[in-house]
Parts: sequence; C-alpha cells; structure tokens
Amino acid sequence: MGNNNAGYAGVYHERGATDWEGSTGYYFSDFRASLAEDESKIWSPIHLWATPNYSADEMYITFEPASWAPPNPTREYVVELEYVPDGMNGAPVVGTRWLLPTEDTLSIAVPTYTANDGAGGYRFSFTISAVVPEPTATIGLLLGLFLRRRR
Repeated sequence: MGNNNAGYAGVYHERGATDWEGSTGYYFSDFRASLAEDESKIWSPIHLWATPNYSADEMYITFEPASWAPPNPTREYVVELEYVPDGMNGAPVVGTRWLLPTEDTLSIAVPTYTANDGAGGYRFSFTISAVVPEPTATIGLLLGLFLRRRR
C-alpha cells in the first residue's frame, strides 16, 4: 500500500484467485517483467482511500514517471475512474479518463473517502497501451499501400 499522510492507493491481489503467487493484500507497485513492445497491460482496480483519522476534504491519487524506468513516449498511459463511493459529492464522473504525460506528474483530486481498507473506496484503472506508431509512419504505410494498389 502506498501511504502519504494516511492516504492509500493499491491493487488488491488474492493468492490463488488468479496467477498471483504473492501474499494476499493491497500492493502499490508492480515490479514484474517489462512489457514487450506490442503488449498492453491494465491494472484494475486500483483502490483509493484514507484512514478514518484523515481530516482533509480532498485526497489525491498521483502518478509520476520513475526516473530509473522512464515511460516510453510512443506508448499511451491512461487512468480511468471506475467507481465512486456512495455519498461522494463533487467527485469526477465514473468513466472520466486522464492521459498521463510521459515527462510530468498527474494528480487527481477527489473528495475524501475514509475507511479501514480500500474495499469500498474509489476504484481506478491504469492502462499502458502497446506502442503507438508515429503518425507519419502510418501515413507513409497507407500511401505505400494506396500506390501499390493503383499500379
């Protein structure tokens, strides 16, 4: 679990429920194998909550590129809000998506939800897309196919 002033964000994994071999619990990082160039991955749900003694009106989930493993600028990185706890007035609408910059931090503010664990908290997904071809490469490929068909 990631802790920042009594706030938590983590993906819940249950041993034996999937291919997960680690201990059951919330995890705030994933250090498994790197993605292949043509591979995409979705982490979901990422639970967000604060402990009952947290008193601020807002809390944040923040995504920041790691200096030791910088994001590939040809991929797309997207966060999507999947669930808002009941009674959270002023939260973004479920389905809201944020495109993560590859060289900057993204912080998403939500009304504070307090609980002893993340089961009823906000839920987000984080998607890393496969490598996105350069627009000029796609145009060149399409133009090449068009010219080949006209001959």
